Amino acid sequence: MAKSQQRQREEIWASHILNWKKSSVQIRAYCREKGISHNSFYYWRKRLGSRFPVIQREKTLPISPFVPVSINREVNSASELPDSKWLGEFAAALIRGLR
Repeated sequence: MAKSQQRQREEIWASHILNWKKSSVQIRAYCREKGISHNSFYYWRKRLGSRFPVIQREKTLPISPFVPVSINREVNSASELPDSKWLGEFAAALIRGLR
């Protein structure tokens, strides 16, 4: 393949990758919309990432499956338990926090 053809392919894929980054869709959805192979997309993103820093994959922090929970009521001793109404209020607050 001639260098100009190779360069042209690189520019096309770089353009696809940059357009995908600007969009808010997942890679597979973008590829389906544009009629391109998602496997090719991943290949070119990896291949061009070293030469075009803007294409490199962003490092994201893993999302924790845990939700911070705080209890407002203090228990004075190990034998003291909150009344039964507390559990219902706690469950409701937990569910609200998950929304």
